[in-house]
Amino acid sequence: STHCISSAASDVYKRQQHMPDGGQVGLHLVKEDGQALLSVIDQGPGIPADQLPLIFDPFFTQRSGGTGLGLAIVERVVRAHGGDIRVKSRPGEGTQFLLRFPLEESSA
Repeated sequence: STHCISSAASDVYKRQQHMPDGGQVGLHLVKEDGQALLSVIDQGPGIPADQLPLIFDPFFTQRSGGTGLGLAIVERVVRAHGGDIRVKSRPGEGTQFLLRFPLEESSA
């Protein structure tokens, strides 16, 4: 849905704040097998493996001044639209989020 993609784009902007030394954030959107696949990839510091299971938990944050609600809300919105979100990360190399949304077929 458009709202989900808009929310993901907003999160991309926030992710740039996690890259104080620069780097890029990329978006890739494709349609595959009746699904929209949105990939968000950054060149930030990555997420340590021991923190990956916690990143979607409400109030979990490693950022000074963060609320820990951003990814928790993104996950709930994605799931409410019948989608799925996954993450891959390597400390020192960056992070990739993959969001899958079912597409409604138009009856035109």
